[in-house]
Amino acid sequence: MAVNVEPDSLTCPLVDRAFRDAGDLAAVVIELTEHTLVEDYTPLLPVLERHRAAGASIAIDDAGAGYAGLQHLLRVRPDFLKLDASIVSGVGTDEAKAALVELVGTLASRLDTWVVAGVEQVDDALRLRALGVPLVQGNLFAPALPRWASLDPQLRRVLDELPPPERGATVRAILELAPTARRAPLPGLATTGFTVLVDDALRPTGCVAAAATAPHGVQAFRTSLDTPIAELATRLLTRPEAERFQPVVVCDGLGRYVGVVRVERVLSALSRLAVSHP
Repeated sequence: MAVNVEPDSLTCPLVDRAFRDAGDLAAVVIELTEHTLVEDYTPLLPVLERHRAAGASIAIDDAGAGYAGLQHLLRVRPDFLKLDASIVSGVGTDEAKAALVELVGTLASRLDTWVVAGVEQVDDALRLRALGVPLVQGNLFAPALPRWASLDPQLRRVLDELPPPERGATVRAILELAPTARRAPLPGLATTGFTVLVDDALRPTGCVAAAATAPHGVQAFRTSLDTPIAELATRLLTRPEAERFQPVVVCDGLGRYVGVVRVERVLSALSRLAVSHP
């Protein structure tokens, strides 16, 4: 469930209490809107980190339409960056917009942020796919409905017939399995290795590393099967130093856990690629 909240409203005691009372926020995405300028991040950042610790993901909504600029992106470090419709609309034929989307995507990937685009036209969807935008939504795929809608059969055929983008070696080549659990193991039972916490649909909700006292969130440690190894390596460099060498959780196209990638295997794969393509 996505909840749109103004940054200054998020620090309001009543709003903060509503999130606290909800308890587990693993199924919640807090979308920060851009309609008000954030002049002081001091009260906002601790609130965001507390909600993240409760399982919430953080998104910046309508990026490019309001006040949230590069400083906002760097300070918030969102899990998702949702591009404004004014940037996405027409990207299929507008080279300037395509260049902007590519630039934003490069920056977002370095910050371990997933770009989301709302799409209305097939040409725009195809161009976004070629640019490597990982997530889309919008009326092209389904209008806002009370229940999940199936993809239009004609659109599905168009997408299914597209060849996969040429993106080099991906994490599929270095995937490994790690144990999973529905909840954090009891202290003393997970003193070695790395356990991925999953929900009933096998979507990852957290991780427990060796000797950890509590599970940490999974969003910043997650990638897809088709992420290029070189791209993943650049994302790893932006992790906090204490977490830089934790394994990366890998998901399929439906967000289900399929395995992990150890940083050691990323480095090994990069060295082999460098030897084979000097």
